Amino acid sequence: MNTIKSLKVRKVVLVAIILFLAIFTYLSIWWIDNNSLSHAGYDQNLKASIPASNAYTADNNQTTIKILIYNGYDALPSSVNGIKNCLNYLNSHNSVNNLKFSYNTSDVINSATLSSYDVLIMPGGTSGISYLNNPKINDEDIKEFVSNGKGYVGICAGSYSACNYIYGYYHGWGIAPNVNCRVVNYVGQLSVLMTSSGSNITGYSGIQTIYHWNGPAMYKIGPATTLATYNDGDTDYMNFDAIVMDNYGSGKVVLSGPHPELEPAKPEMLGRMIIQASNKTIVK
Repeated sequence: MNTIKSLKVRKVVLVAIILFLAIFTYLSIWWIDNNSLSHAGYDQNLKASIPASNAYTADNNQTTIKILIYNGYDALPSSVNGIKNCLNYLNSHNSVNNLKFSYNTSDVINSATLSSYDVLIMPGGTSGISYLNNPKINDEDIKEFVSNGKGYVGICAGSYSACNYIYGYYHGWGIAPNVNCRVVNYVGQLSVLMTSSGSNITGYSGIQTIYHWNGPAMYKIGPATTLATYNDGDTDYMNFDAIVMDNYGSGKVVLSGPHPELEPAKPEMLGRMIIQASNKTIVK
């Protein structure tokens, strides 16, 4: 009898432990996504003041860059929301004269969804390989899109998936054919050093602090352009490329290991990366 009671008690305790671990895991993931990767803190009132559609009144002297942001399986909500907030900030503050950013999101990336856009942004995600294996993301259509003169901006997972090769692991899409990646295991703030090309393109110079969540350390195997390098030993890849630009056909690709869209957010840096990828001539 005591043995039966003991087994019942053990079963109840085991169930309680399993429930506790499940709840703890869920709350931990929620906390990480809403705190460690909290999106841009520079102006929390932007969501209320700017419509989600990013609507605005254009005039004849304005240049518009039309952006599609991937927001499907394995894309981090914090990264997607951070990109939106940065674009809203740039629009509301007229950070680039006579330029507006128009955006939408999609969980499907193919020739149909890309047809009316200038730039595709693949945000931070759980892993680059999840983008590569996602049946809703058509890599051949992305290649054609960029090759025909459009732009691609990859952040973290979006950089892993776009590069030529992730050393020791797998091949990417190759829309940055002159860039390889090394896997980095580091989460937190880190410093990057802007190159002269990076300063000219982004408007940021010297050492900058950017949030990082296991984004790649990149290195060139051909004529790509380094915009920033890792400036400390936290990634174990000091002086490797943190932000790099490459060409694919007639299009441009900008890849970033760290997250300029997350706190401490750098909306102007992200905006000018998008402008560079877009191949647009900005009306002065």
